[in-house]
Amino acid sequence: MRRSTVLPDDAGPRPPPPSAGFDLSTLTPKKGTLVPLKTRREVEAEINVELVDAQVVAIPAKSAHAVLTALRSHVPSQTEYQFSHLRRLIRTEHLPTPLRPSNFPTTPTLHLILPPPTTLPASLTPLLPTPHPPPSTVRIPLNPPTTPHQASHFSQTYWPTLHSPTSSPYGPAPQLVARATGDLAPCAGTYLALASRVAHDAVAAGIGEPIGVVVVEPRSGRVVAVAGDARYAGEAFAAHGSRGGRGRGRGNPLAHATLRAIGMVARGRLNGGSPSPTASATTTTTTTPSAFHDTPLLPLEAAIARSAPSILNTPPGNADPPPNTPNGNATAAPTSDASVNGANYLCVDLTLYATHEPCVACAMAMLHSRLGRAVFARPLERTGGLAVRVRRGGGGESDGGGEGDGGGAPCDEETAGRDGSGRVEGYGLFWRRELNWKMGGWRFVEEEGEGKGEGEGRVGEDVHA
Repeated sequence: MRRSTVLPDDAGPRPPPPSAGFDLSTLTPKKGTLVPLKTRREVEAEINVELVDAQVVAIPAKSAHAVLTALRSHVPSQTEYQFSHLRRLIRTEHLPTPLRPSNFPTTPTLHLILPPPTTLPASLTPLLPTPHPPPSTVRIPLNPPTTPHQASHFSQTYWPTLHSPTSSPYGPAPQLVARATGDLAPCAGTYLALASRVAHDAVAAGIGEPIGVVVVEPRSGRVVAVAGDARYAGEAFAAHGSRGGRGRGRGNPLAHATLRAIGMVARGRLNGGSPSPTASATTTTTTTPSAFHDTPLLPLEAAIARSAPSILNTPPGNADPPPNTPNGNATAAPTSDASVNGANYLCVDLTLYATHEPCVACAMAMLHSRLGRAVFARPLERTGGLAVRVRRGGGGESDGGGEGDGGGAPCDEETAGRDGSGRVEGYGLFWRRELNWKMGGWRFVEEEGEGKGEGEGRVGEDVHA
């Protein structure tokens, strides 16, 4: 059963609660805008508009009902559903400009679209005026529009087209994404500031890149885990990752900040609520037997670990899963099947905030652990696993630009689907129909002139976060 989580049960804007281990009010929240990530199918549909031939028949307005009734038996139900994004009957004045006749008919006339493989059946001839012009051939979009802007473009160029805000064949329902964006926006800057703080600590301790992750329980807003990058810490790096120094392809890939945060939550559930009962607040470079470094290595990590809320004491399968899921993937009531109720997954419904876009390995770990939503601040165009980008022909730049490491951004709906140019890049792993879990994904775009804050040192374009 395929499931997804975009909204928690009682989602709603609320300030982050104080933590017994760290006072979040001491942080300066980042200022910016949450931009929902587009799925790979959404971006492909935006830049690669597939057109097919269809017939258009002019019929007297008074005969419209009789024609539609007679035509119903000739149109396959699958065709009716596949082209439900197109208006079936339109008036002459509503035709797109390229199809509009120079002289309007003197009698009220409607224009009927016959999508393939439907053709005008001979049985309809008696219902048409004599003589009647032969059907004309037009090009129509095979797939529904992904945005209202694209629907308007289709209507002006091909045929009047509808866009549904409540459903999408390419990704999560736009209505639910908009609601979830509003719920996340008030606190995202604070949680990302905390992620930057732990990223700074990781660099200062010499254990990793300036990358940090925060995991939040969305119903209460409580922070349950904080992790800095630790790829250069411990024996794993000394034995295998130090040859040639630090940088591209160096370090312990199992100690990326995202993997460490997931490991801390999992260890916390197994330990009855504390990610590391023996963690010391003064520990800075202590290694653990695990190559994942899933116990705190930094004072901030240890402080948050000691104050982890009761969410870690509750197996995720014991709580009702959220009812608000997109695209009709409604979550059923809990059952004894652990693959459905989440009993074997230890991060169900939690939200992850990251300073940088997680790499492919970390993105897959997020899916396997059943995280509900992910927010990252800085895209990594070459190594990121969540976002999808469009590279326009000739220029080499990712469409939409974007500042920060990597620079890529989702396809721009102002130009999407107009010229068919561009190459889709990126995995978009947060929402792939081939995978058995989907989660919400957002990029936090900082305001112009915000600059880099604490912990936001330069991360190389080839570094895997």
